[in-house]
Amino acid sequence: MQQVPDALNALNVSHHPVAWVVRTRGEPYAYSTAIQEQLRQASGLPVSDVRSMEEVVSRSISRQRFNVLLMTVFGTSALLLAAIGIYGLMAYSVEQRTREIGIRMALGAEADQVRRMVIVQGMRLAVIGVVVGLRPRSVRRA
Repeated sequence: MQQVPDALNALNVSHHPVAWVVRTRGEPYAYSTAIQEQLRQASGLPVSDVRSMEEVVSRSISRQRFNVLLMTVFGTSALLLAAIGIYGLMAYSVEQRTREIGIRMALGAEADQVRRMVIVQGMRLAVIGVVVGLRPRSVRRA
């Protein structure tokens, strides 16, 4: 600050405020008053907007944190909706095949075999839905 002429210093400060970074061993705000006084004496400029480095970093990454939170909420919602859809598909499939499952059980099929059959067929439908959903659409030309 002492090496820059006063006119140039005033012009610089009016366009780009000077930022001082002071390292402390303890709580930063405990030394705030003494540091402000020393800086005012050294530079002749008032000190304002005193913040700890944790606050500076927190403010600088707040947008990224918000975006991550937003994507997490949307991703979780999508996963929940997909799980509800798969459950509905499997419940509908089982409801359509209730008689067949009853006949299989009456003829000696074990509950594990029937459960496995229902899950495999439900997952097959889910995989077909995912593959069809990911397939690129063809463009029709008129």
